[in-house]
Amino acid sequence: MDTVTYPTPAVDELLGDHFVCHVVNTKQPTPEARDLLRRFRLLWEPGLLFFDGRGNELRRIVGYRAPKRFLAELRLALAKRALLYRDFEGALTHLDQARAAAPDAETAPEALFWAGIVRFRIASGDKAVLEEAWREIETAYPESRWWEAADVLDATPTGVRRSGPDPDRRNRDSSAP
Repeated sequence: MDTVTYPTPAVDELLGDHFVCHVVNTKQPTPEARDLLRRFRLLWEPGLLFFDGRGNELRRIVGYRAPKRFLAELRLALAKRALLYRDFEGALTHLDQARAAAPDAETAPEALFWAGIVRFRIASGDKAVLEEAWREIETAYPESRWWEAADVLDATPTGVRRSGPDPDRRNRDSSAP
């Protein structure tokens, strides 16, 4: 990432404008670096952790990301920070930019998922707003884990869902023991 991703002007600008970066030498770590590696359980490199100003972990990625995909990851981290601090318009802006940066990456359906949650909160809990947003995931990314996460919308009192029964839940049917 040092030779391709970080030097990309858009990545460099976004990192410089919104992030405080700290690099840990994992080959010859200092005692402080060893403590950080243990504390955050970084198992592979590159391992990137994103925190807000209060130390709340916002996002974690492991492994190489090409510039466009890394931009999407950065935007998702910014969106999560905005959502955490109830800056819903800022969150939507970053989520839209995350999807636009890499529409074919795994970050795109995730951006739609979180955008649905943000719009749901803006609409004071109107479930129809959430359903509309998440139906877009169903249409554009039906095989993604984010559509599976949104699948809760079709849960029925019997516990049967459109993707089949959930083996981790008891059947809530009244005839079940």
